[in-house]
Amino acid sequence: MARRSKLKRAVSLAGPGVQVHDRRATDLTINAIVAPVEVIDQFGDRIVVLRSLRDDPLAGMFARRQIDQAQFDGGRAWQKCMEQCEVGNIRAIDPTKEAVDGGRCPEPLSDRYAQAHAKLKEAHSILGMIGENIVRDILGRRLTIMEAGQRRGYTTRAEVEFMGRRFREALDTLAVVFGCATGGRK
Repeated sequence: MARRSKLKRAVSLAGPGVQVHDRRATDLTINAIVAPVEVIDQFGDRIVVLRSLRDDPLAGMFARRQIDQAQFDGGRAWQKCMEQCEVGNIRAIDPTKEAVDGGRCPEPLSDRYAQAHAKLKEAHSILGMIGENIVRDILGRRLTIMEAGQRRGYTTRAEVEFMGRRFREALDTLAVVFGCATGGRK
């Protein structure tokens, strides 16, 4: 009975004839790391959903306001180009079909691949070897800043903070390269 009265109260606060639906997850796993984010659903309504941050260091930094929207968009654009540059078709193996030698001919490189490769090459030339390696570790391999620092032997707090500053500088560069920000930022 108590559940029904709460639903009626929510409907009455929204106004007559308007239904309110709370679509947020209430049952999370014990070790879930989530952040609320506002999205537009299929009906055009703005709703709040929970985004998982466990395997996404870029979204985690954005949720904690350590990076801004342009840096986030630049990092996502880099990740998208990396996905487009992956060579080879990934197909599920169907154990019910008969195995054959050979297979299909590989697809020729597409224009999308060439454009993504050119953007990554431009970003690499501006970032330099160290910046590119940091970006590959954090955005490509999805390591945290601390894990990427440990791969380089950075163990103290100051060294890890330096790694974070260097990564944010690289995100600034990516935002400019991918057109998410203008070049006049400091």
